[in-house]
Amino acid sequence: MPPSDPDAADGVALAMGVATGEVLAGPGDAEGIHVTGAPLRFATMLAQHAGVHEVLLAPDTERLVRGATTTEPVSFDGGEPTGGAR
Repeated sequence: MPPSDPDAADGVALAMGVATGEVLAGPGDAEGIHVTGAPLRFATMLAQHAGVHEVLLAPDTERLVRGATTTEPVSFDGGEPTGGAR
């Protein structure tokens, strides 16, 4: 989890990862459904690498939103997937 942002009025700091793709969904517990798949794992990894107040997009997701928003390329070292955008 990223550290709190001292400049945030409410002390909340967000870091997000967004990935697009197919997932499996099925019955879960009383609180909702169970969802699993590569996009969820990739989005989790992106969120863990995102800075405070940063949204990292998977390469497929960036292609889908290209032209609708401004992005810049990013890559990861140390065996993590390369590519994506912020």
